[in-house]
Amino acid sequence: MPNAAQAFTLLALHKASPQNIILWVHDTSATLEQAHCNITTLSYDPSISIAYFPPAETDSDPETAGHRLQVLQKLNSKTQPAIIITCIQALLQDVPAPDSLLKDTITFEVDSDIDLDTATAKLQQRGYSFVPEVQNKGEAAIKGGLLDIWPPTDLWPTRIELFGPAVESIRLFDPATQRSIEKCPAVQVPPITYTSDQIDCKPSHSSLTDYIKDCYTTVWNQPGSITTHAQTYSNLTKDNSEFEISDFISKKPRSVSIFINPDHHLKQPEILPALIPLKHTVEIHRASPAADRTEESRQKLISDLKISITKHHHIALFCNTKGSLAHITDNLLYPQLKKKSIHPHTGMLSDGFNCPDLRLTIVAESSLYGRRKTINRRYDPYANSKHAAKQGGRRISDFTDMESGDMVVHIEHGIGRYIGIQKITFNNKEQEVLAIQYADDAKLYVPMSHAHLLSRYVGLSSRKAHLHKLGGKRWSRDKTEAQKAVMD
Repeated sequence: MPNAAQAFTLLALHKASPQNIILWVHDTSATLEQAHCNITTLSYDPSISIAYFPPAETDSDPETAGHRLQVLQKLNSKTQPAIIITCIQALLQDVPAPDSLLKDTITFEVDSDIDLDTATAKLQQRGYSFVPEVQNKGEAAIKGGLLDIWPPTDLWPTRIELFGPAVESIRLFDPATQRSIEKCPAVQVPPITYTSDQIDCKPSHSSLTDYIKDCYTTVWNQPGSITTHAQTYSNLTKDNSEFEISDFISKKPRSVSIFINPDHHLKQPEILPALIPLKHTVEIHRASPAADRTEESRQKLISDLKISITKHHHIALFCNTKGSLAHITDNLLYPQLKKKSIHPHTGMLSDGFNCPDLRLTIVAESSLYGRRKTINRRYDPYANSKHAAKQGGRRISDFTDMESGDMVVHIEHGIGRYIGIQKITFNNKEQEVLAIQYADDAKLYVPMSHAHLLSRYVGLSSRKAHLHKLGGKRWSRDKTEAQKAVMD
């Protein structure tokens, strides 16, 4: 079954039994991330709560801890998620016992009293780092009568305004502009780490499934591979215990198991409609295919779509960005297909699929152009939401989130316009660079290794920003004036 079709199946399963929590288990972090990306793209119902539970990393990491704690908090409350996506490594890892997590979560409420020294000590015990200004998750700061905290479970940091010991207001704020976003009646601050002997919330022999109070459905994606990776993880952690899915299932009487892409001797349930890969999709391997072969595959796929249209199929096209969507529809599909027959959407899908029974055809950007090389980066499950991780003024590390036309600032050359990733030949070697446009149509090519010299432009409007001239004096003058203003 194609990867995107699996996500489609999970959403259909939830629709058929919305009261049941679905636990979707994968073999690795990579397939977990792909599955989460697929299902959030295909799900257009905001009422369906989809939770992302990654494996804990060796080092203490607020981002990963935040994703895990957010799921545990939801399961500990009345707002339980509909679908939880995880991998076998995360499922085997210990988590704090449910009652311990509740006990060691600090709650600040408006109109309550707090002792600032006691609160500071409790936050430090729970792994929060005190800094001059909060910029990252897991940080806290005290500024006179203000206590700023960024819990790893929240998209924005929180500012608690004190009048003596009394909490006058609690607000979410933007760390880039320091402006308030919205008021809150209370904020919950969970522990990040469990190293302090003064708190009870330490990893126990509890697991994620201990937090699921009601009956649930476990969907195992490629059970043979899950078993192999579980054994590898067990050997790496020196646990050396044997893992069998059947043993795991027997210990979870409240769970019903479904297998996706099982071993060849296990048949797919006949109740599922046929979900098959698209034919003639473009494939890109290490050795790039000839251009004529790529175009031939593309045209064959378009011919298949014409046939599907005659059979009254609903054809949905998913492209990674608005720019690529406009390019593919205007230059490739609309000239050959009726415009009303294609339903365009923006969102990342790993692949497309066809469901003849439902007269449904899903086309991904990769179906037409192949799977491109991706830059190694941390997966962001909230990539489609507006939140602080994308704030302006931060050093650029994730180029895939940038679009052509975005304004950037180079530390040595000033304000420019990002064009995109290009390939150039330097010292007889081909390399990828970030292309930046400056005044007088001058171009600056920044190697990937020097990306830390770039940051996003912060201003009232990117359109009003004037590009600096390469080699000019205006950027040096602007920097000097800004530094003087800060000193004043």
